[in-house]
Amino acid sequence: MNREMVVLLAMVMMVISTPIGSEARELRPSDHGLGYTPAAGNTSAAPAEAKSFFSGGGGGVALPKAMNSNDTSWWEGENKARDGGRRGHVRGVLVAVSLVCGITGVLLFVASAFVYLLRHRKRKAEASSS
Repeated sequence: MNREMVVLLAMVMMVISTPIGSEARELRPSDHGLGYTPAAGNTSAAPAEAKSFFSGGGGGVALPKAMNSNDTSWWEGENKARDGGRRGHVRGVLVAVSLVCGITGVLLFVASAFVYLLRHRKRKAEASSS
C-alpha cells in the first residue's frame, strides 16, 4: 500500500468515527427532581433531598432480597414447564443461524482479500512492464 492510500484511509476512519451531531443533553439536577446547588463540593448547602439521595438513605424503602446471580434454578423450572421444551429448540436455531452468518462473513472476507490480491498483482505487473 502506498503512503497516500494509508493517509486517505486514516482520514476516512477519523471522519467516520467523529460524531456528526449529538442528541445528548447535559445532566441537570432539576431534571431529576433535585434543586440546583451552586457549589458542588459544599454538602452543607445541599438540600435535604439531595443529601438523602447521595448519602444512600433508603427513605424507608426495603431493599430487595440478595440472590446469587449465577443461580438460575429459581426461574428455569417455570419456563421449562410453560414453554414445553421450546426453549432448547429456539437456542439451537439461534446457534445455527449464528454459525451460518459467521461462516458467510468469513467467506466474504476471504473472497474480498483474494480479489484485492489479484488486482494488486495485476497493477504491479502493469507498472513493472511500463
